[in-house]
Amino acid sequence: MMQINLERAVLASYLLIDLTQDEFKINPREKLDPEIFTLPFHKRVAKMINEWIEAKKPLPLLHAILQEKIEGTKYEDYLLLIEATNPLSIDCGLKYYTQLLLQKRVEREFEK
Repeated sequence: MMQINLERAVLASYLLIDLTQDEFKINPREKLDPEIFTLPFHKRVAKMINEWIEAKKPLPLLHAILQEKIEGTKYEDYLLLIEATNPLSIDCGLKYYTQLLLQKRVEREFEK
């Protein structure tokens, strides 16, 4: 369960970037490794975030588009859970939790 909560916190930080109060809000250009996520929905959102970062499009707009497209589908609850998670700023551990997810991914690879 902790893994999924960490994933939600990292994704919320990108999608709800307007709620953060530090330099991440100004320049969130560090891409995510989709393979650090375990849920397929989280992986897909991470890939979309990366595409938007590459295209230099605003991530809050991606969030709005996701809300519109997912409303009423089986994925709506997944997005709502991400939205209900407090976003992290760099000062509040975003980089730490992203690195922790990467470490957990490596551990999963060794468990195979």
